Amino acid sequence: MATLSSRSPTARVDPLHRRSGPDTTWTRVNMAEGIPGVQSPLSWSFWDDSLDFMMREGYRRLGVITAYETPPASRVDLRLVAAFFGRSALNVDLFREIADATPWTSREAFDSYYFGMHPADGPKSRKRRARYPIMLARTLPAMFRLSGQVQRNYQATARWWSGAAMQTHRTDLEGATERFREAYARFVQSGSAHSAAAQIAGAICNLLGGLCESAGRAELAMTLLGGRESVEVETTSDLWDVARAGMPMADFLARHGYQGPVMGELSDASWREDSLPVERLARTYMTMHESMNPRTLERRRVAEREAGERELLAALGLPRRMLAHAVFRALQAFIPCREYGKAAMMMAFDAARAAARAIGEDMARRDVIDEPADVFYLTMAELMDGYPHDAREVVTKRRAERAAYRELEIPDTWTGEATPKVASEAEPQDVPAGIGVSPGIAEGRARVIRDLREDAELEPGEILVCETTDPSWAAYFLVASGVVTDLGGAMSHGAIVSREIGIPCVVNTKTGTRTIRSGDLLRIDGTTGSVEKLAPSPTG
Repeated sequence: MATLSSRSPTARVDPLHRRSGPDTTWTRVNMAEGIPGVQSPLSWSFWDDSLDFMMREGYRRLGVITAYETPPASRVDLRLVAAFFGRSALNVDLFREIADATPWTSREAFDSYYFGMHPADGPKSRKRRARYPIMLARTLPAMFRLSGQVQRNYQATARWWSGAAMQTHRTDLEGATERFREAYARFVQSGSAHSAAAQIAGAICNLLGGLCESAGRAELAMTLLGGRESVEVETTSDLWDVARAGMPMADFLARHGYQGPVMGELSDASWREDSLPVERLARTYMTMHESMNPRTLERRRVAEREAGERELLAALGLPRRMLAHAVFRALQAFIPCREYGKAAMMMAFDAARAAARAIGEDMARRDVIDEPADVFYLTMAELMDGYPHDAREVVTKRRAERAAYRELEIPDTWTGEATPKVASEAEPQDVPAGIGVSPGIAEGRARVIRDLREDAELEPGEILVCETTDPSWAAYFLVASGVVTDLGGAMSHGAIVSREIGIPCVVNTKTGTRTIRSGDLLRIDGTTGSVEKLAPSPTG
């Protein structure tokens, strides 16, 4: 694995903002679900180079790019990911170039599946085939290795996390610093395999979509993506057992405590640190009918998916039927990989969180900073390679910058430098439509949730409306009758979990959280992407 530096080139300037050239297109659609909100400097410096490297390393493993292109780029326009006003974003132009150089995808597929953009809005594919032989030679062997590798990473990281996160507070400064470095190394290792597996999963999904369209059954694709093994359904099932079968909360946290309301931000508390959010959700599960048992729903989704497979096979000729069988087997291996890989990354991330808190406590005791939480306003380089002599002044300045960025809105997609504006409570008048990513129709009262830490009182049968979701939201999907998000595409987190739970989901509404009020009566269609307001909230 390539060696990554923990030193951010903007560490002492503004670690939360980079300036882009005039012609580069960026989107924060995918990044918002994994790296939410305005990051703290320490959290972003942990993600920054590592994320750019992991994505590149995934492409290198499949032969899409060379080893020379794998280290993170220093120029922002050549990076796959960067931060703007504290928020992470993907370089759309670079991903489109990668799609053009890859045989199993296209710009249009990237725009639709990953960025939630309408393919007609972007430039058309200009395929470059020079590396096709290398890619095909590497990808087939990688397919046989990667699924097992991702699952082994997950299992090994789970064993390590249970000790690393729970016991770091007992270590001295040297031990905590070493634990932070180890967490970073595991994060990169798991993320690199996850990136390659995610690219293969995307390619298989493209093949599935083509098969469904050729059979005249395009609507089957979403059904066939669900009903598969899921780490997040396992989390939901265990929480159901806490609520209904006597599983001790301590046992649940020992398995899933790395999750939390804002799990992609180092400074935010995970469930192992503050279990109140998940305890509150368990109490909601106690009020629900036994028919909502996640294992019952999972069996139903498996039956629906198997019926859909039979339906597709019956509509295909013999050659395509043989290809469909291969696609079904590959989906069974690689759809769960996306969740195993992400879970392993988040376990390592939580261990880094625990180590950072231990380092912060030591710094506060030695009067380097005012309080332990100030550690999150330093960068990874400053923790690992030597604290700044003016740490208090640095913390004060960055805390003010982060607070200022939280008052701003930036576009979902932009070209050149992002132009922020002061966040406005003004609500658009029109009810937005989006992209249907999990089939079915749901009617219910809306529950708009902007922050799981503060306003997460979701009631059974309500339609969850939020900006985006990450794995810590999965347990809420069991309560909801449907999901509507501002951001996302067909392979976004909310889409995947909705298909596993078996509820309708509409993503990429852009302004759903501002258009819809809690209490509005909605009808959503997870196939067409329509969102209809049947009646306003009774409370106005």
